[in-house]
Amino acid sequence: MSFISVILTGANFDLRTLKLTDSSKTSYNLVDGDIPCTPETEPSYGYAWNFCEPIPAALTPEPCRNMGKYGVVVQYAEFVKGDYYCFILGHFNPKQNELKYNLIDVSDPTKGVTVAYPAGDRCSATDSRLRSASIEVQCANTPAVVVSAQEPATCAYNLVMKSYYGCPTVRILRCFIFFKCLDSLYNETLTLFVL
Repeated sequence: MSFISVILTGANFDLRTLKLTDSSKTSYNLVDGDIPCTPETEPSYGYAWNFCEPIPAALTPEPCRNMGKYGVVVQYAEFVKGDYYCFILGHFNPKQNELKYNLIDVSDPTKGVTVAYPAGDRCSATDSRLRSASIEVQCANTPAVVVSAQEPATCAYNLVMKSYYGCPTVRILRCFIFFKCLDSLYNETLTLFVL
């Protein structure tokens, strides 16, 4: 079992509800296309992902299923009929990999959280670096909306989605008779001023 509930600098995020299961009807998936401002026709790359375990087989994109590749985050394409390619951008095995969680904005936890998945496929035959992916879950008033997928650095991918699960949960304050409150998530003592 893996943990996808995390406390970062006092902000608690619970991403468990975003995890896809065999009974899920759709996956987190994005297919980009040709860049209109270039003369070349770029292939359409697709990205699919899950949280803390591989994408369920039924939701794994066809090119990856056809190649027998399953992962938490994948990039795929079919250049011509039957010519598939699929790269695993991130694996997660709690016994081998450690997930890294970060705030999108360290000064404002309400912006959301990023989960980094290491240990994807090799970058190329000549580059032994492993692919990696981070999933940015921006705080928004929606269950889950896929926004974008980018490769800001070679073999390092950033996938963005919006969800209210990317919002920190409510803080609980314990107040005492002297109007001092202990913020149990931030481990600070706050003083309340009564006007």
